[in-house]
Amino acid sequence: MNSYIKSIILFNISGEKRFIKFTNGLNIITGQSKSGKSALLEIIDYCFGSNNSTIPKGKITDFTYLYSIVLKVNNEDLIIGRRNFNYDGRRSMFLKVESPEIDIEKITLEYFTENYFIQKSRVIREIENLLGLTITDTTTDIDSRKEGRPSIRNMMSFLLQHQNLVASKFALFYRFDDSRKREKVINQFPVFSGWVDQQYYTYKYQLDLLLNNFKRMEKENISKKKYLEQKKEQLFQTFNNYYMLIGEKLDKDISIQELILLRNNLPNINERGYFSTDLKQKYKEAIAILEEKRRLKHKYELILSNLENSEHYGTEYIQNLSKLRDKSSFSNPQINSYVCPLCGNEHTSVNEEINQVLNSINWLQKEISEVQLYKNSYGEEINNYQLKIKEIESEIRTQLAKVDELERINQEIQNGKILSEQVIYAKAKIDLEIDLISNTFTFLNEQDIDDLKNNINELKEKIAGYVLDNYYAEAKTYINKHMNNIVSKLDFEEEFQPPKLVFELEDTFDLYHNDKNNKSRIYLSEMGSGANWLSCHIGLFMSLLRYFCSQENSSIPKFLFFDQPSQVYFPDTSGPISDNNQNEKDIKAVKMIYKALLDEIEDIYNETGIRPQVIVTDHVTNLELEGYDFNSFITESWFDKKLI
Repeated sequence: MNSYIKSIILFNISGEKRFIKFTNGLNIITGQSKSGKSALLEIIDYCFGSNNSTIPKGKITDFTYLYSIVLKVNNEDLIIGRRNFNYDGRRSMFLKVESPEIDIEKITLEYFTENYFIQKSRVIREIENLLGLTITDTTTDIDSRKEGRPSIRNMMSFLLQHQNLVASKFALFYRFDDSRKREKVINQFPVFSGWVDQQYYTYKYQLDLLLNNFKRMEKENISKKKYLEQKKEQLFQTFNNYYMLIGEKLDKDISIQELILLRNNLPNINERGYFSTDLKQKYKEAIAILEEKRRLKHKYELILSNLENSEHYGTEYIQNLSKLRDKSSFSNPQINSYVCPLCGNEHTSVNEEINQVLNSINWLQKEISEVQLYKNSYGEEINNYQLKIKEIESEIRTQLAKVDELERINQEIQNGKILSEQVIYAKAKIDLEIDLISNTFTFLNEQDIDDLKNNINELKEKIAGYVLDNYYAEAKTYINKHMNNIVSKLDFEEEFQPPKLVFELEDTFDLYHNDKNNKSRIYLSEMGSGANWLSCHIGLFMSLLRYFCSQENSSIPKFLFFDQPSQVYFPDTSGPISDNNQNEKDIKAVKMIYKALLDEIEDIYNETGIRPQVIVTDHVTNLELEGYDFNSFITESWFDKKLI
């Protein structure tokens, strides 16, 4: 898509008109300070739907009732209008699509009829559609806030380099001080480049939804399995009691799923087996297990008691040592040895006492550290044994329930209850426990899980088909190559030659220079000299412009605005800058800028068939450029006049 700005038009409330015509290629607006050059960038931004007006207050805002730009998009002209912020410019905008034959000079204030003024958001959306920006939602995470549609507002970061940004070492992109805007611009680069469509984001969102469902199902499955493992022993004992009553043996290795299936296939009573000693044997075994667990609990309790006492003794010992250390601090020698002031010889006995005191103090400190270490280890052991006691108490309660059940069965038999009643009771208990398990947890359908996995894999394949990794890698190589080529033609310090600049296209949009040995990165903010910062800005944004031109489906308009790049070399100049009146070295650097811009525009045209538009506001005029007539690219000269 080929698009650029054909005109900026201003009307006052009486219909008086000011306008500037532009073409594709290089457009230079030159003139003195305060002539209205920098306001052009803000007018463009305002007409592209900014939420606030940053047009400098003064003569321009006092004059202008309606701001308008004519944007060429392929074979159509979009007439975009917006009233002064104080005249309903906050809420509504004008949009009309015309054929390219429309005569801009004949457009009057009456052209902007009220029926074409509609809600600002609707106009912005229509402009985006005409540019080919048709994606409606880029949300990919079901748990995050809704991202909404990519916006032409985020495109502005690639198109505008205002006066305080074009040579900044702290910032590269327009309005990246807003972290949320920065994140959106970076994430929407694939959209602006034409790599993805709405279906891509639909797939991403559906995948995130399925993955969340899969994680939930896995979590539920783990919870269910844990619950069933906890219930398995209890359910096994209930079945075992039934088998014991009917005189049969139950396999100890049976799974809980097999137990549940066994519910409707229970064997019948074996009269001969019933009168065996199996019940008594099982009772003895259950009592033995219970006693063993009680002995183990008692053992753990003794160990815990000893540990707690040791910890208490350790605490008291540390407290006593600390008091002794505090007292010793008053006796701490100020020097390591004493010398007799009369004879000059060392005082041996005093020095020995000093060494003893110092050694005692060091021993105290070491002892406190070591005891503290042991005390900490006691704390860990105490916690471990407290957990073991809780576990064994739970096991004792479970085993006690088994013993009580065996005692109940035995007592009822001794009381003369017939065997069939016991069997019916045992079977009913089996039914009750299985129903409880089934009603508490519905077993997962493995087929549902398999279907979910298949859907996830299908979506992953569809997303992978967009080959975004390849796009990013190719774009990064392309942009970095042309950026370094452009910078090599500019006033870039010898220390950084040849340029090895890298623009991190994914995630950060950071720019850095690899040192000569490729061992460290020098970020933009770490480079000295405004000339380096300016070169990086021009190189990066011209290479981005080239990339967007090379992408057939890119929706980004093919223009770029640089506001006063020569200020790096001539910060205080209000008059014209030319070959005749400036420092030779500085004017040479300015010439390099314009020569590089013109060369790059022609190279882009030869490669892509699109001649992009580059608008530059500056103080320059009458430069002698090799191969180009500089003055032929001057769209407006405002040394003797102003915009308003």
